[in-house]
Order: sequence, then structure tokens, then C-alpha cells
Amino acid sequence: MAIFKKKVSPEQQETIDKLRQVLGDKDFDRFQRLVDDELAKAPKVAIIGKTGVGKSTTINSLFGLEEKVSHTTTGTTEASENNIALPDGGRLSVIDMPGLGEDIELDKRYIEIYKRVLPSADVVLYLVGKNIRICQRRLEFLL
Repeated sequence: MAIFKKKVSPEQQETIDKLRQVLGDKDFDRFQRLVDDELAKAPKVAIIGKTGVGKSTTINSLFGLEEKVSHTTTGTTEASENNIALPDGGRLSVIDMPGLGEDIELDKRYIEIYKRVLPSADVVLYLVGKNIRICQRRLEFLL
């Protein structure tokens, strides 16, 4: 069985056998194929945040990529997906998202991109900028 490649405990095998019994061979095989298909997909991580926070720079630094970076104008204007080979042989899909907060009209367009792309992400990483210190100082003041 493909989804149970590794050795399973007697308790796990009992659960597998019960599942096969409940589903029947045909549906269990279909279930197994669906799980295998899902496991074959690279996990998707979407990187979001305000314009200029360093989303593309972070991706470039972490994965040795060369995403377009701009310190003076809008850099990423579309969702940019990169499939990255991991050292252990796995894969990871990283989506560099456009930044929000620069322009109301651009934000409207980018929000549509967010609505289209984010539901397919397994993880959404929200980057905050160095101005977070201001928020931390405010919080410290309140405490």
C-alpha cells in the first residue's frame, strides 16, 4: 500500500484493516490514490505583507533565488510561484505575493490575486517590517 510505505504498528494496521473493511476494496483503493496524489504535491507557502517589507528579499535569502527586488518602486505585481528542491529530496512551493498598502487602486487588484491564490496555500507567512518596533514600544507602554 503506497500511503503506508513505512512499517506500521499493530494498532495502525488494525485501523487500516478496519478502514478497508468499512470502505471496501474499490473505495479504499480510490482513497489511497487520492491521498497519494495529495502527498505528491509540494506544500505551498504564500509570503504576504506590506509593500517593501522584504518578501522577495526574504525568499531570495532563504532559498538562493533571484526574485525581482525593488527598493524604490513596486517589485512584485503578480503572484510568483517557485518550486524549490529541498536537501532531503522533498519539494516546497513558495509563492511571492504582491505587497499591499502602497496604492488603493493597486490594492484592489492585488486583493483579487490574494483571493485567487491564498486558498490554495497550505501556509501563509505574513512578514512585518522593522517598524514593528513602534508597535512593540506602544505595547510596552501599555503594560
